[in-house]
Amino acid sequence: MTQNDLSLKPVAPAWHTTLILGLLLIIAAVEVRMQSHPLLPPEYLTGRYFLGILFEWLLLGMVLFGLRFRNMRPRDLLGITPPGPAAFLRDLAIAIVFLIGCVISLAILRVALNGGHLPPPNQAVAKLLPRTPMQLGVFTLLSLSAGICEEMIFRGYLQRQFAALTNNAMIAVVIQALVFGLCHAYQGVESICLLSVYGLFLGLLRQWSGRLRPGILAHFMQDAGAGLVGYFLLR
Repeated sequence: MTQNDLSLKPVAPAWHTTLILGLLLIIAAVEVRMQSHPLLPPEYLTGRYFLGILFEWLLLGMVLFGLRFRNMRPRDLLGITPPGPAAFLRDLAIAIVFLIGCVISLAILRVALNGGHLPPPNQAVAKLLPRTPMQLGVFTLLSLSAGICEEMIFRGYLQRQFAALTNNAMIAVVIQALVFGLCHAYQGVESICLLSVYGLFLGLLRQWSGRLRPGILAHFMQDAGAGLVGYFLLR
């Protein structure tokens, strides 16, 4: 580990963290309710993407606002990120290797959860995949927003906050991963398990690297890649 989160002070007041957790769970509950509706026409699905982008940045804005109470800055969540193209390419390489390992590990876990059989595609996820060029473009923007915002919220804010509150970095990694999985409850119980493990991997990557950029890149590539595959399969 390159950074000892055990010595970090809380980045925001406890009431602020409680508020953020409450909002995350409310949004998750709304998404579960929305999944009960039939597949939306293309123009409404595009609007849903834009709504997702809006909520991602609004929630991140609320997180960053909470930092002001402890005189923290956004860069305190990002970690020490070396400048320059060489450092970026190094983080990109880390992200690619990490993502390949995650895809393989989660595929094996999914097969294991289904009794050794290859399961069918997740219908909750399939309903939200892009089907037109316009949708694909907006979905890519949504993926970029998710990569930036969710990594700063879960692996930046929550992970560091829980590390300070529990005085245990590994407990913090586990807690933020469980919250991350629950926030994807609309995808079903199996996905909650899989995405909790994925969140655990991302948390360990943040803990090992000391910065968010590799996780942001991996998160973006995973989401955007899923959208691209879905576009070509569902056209």
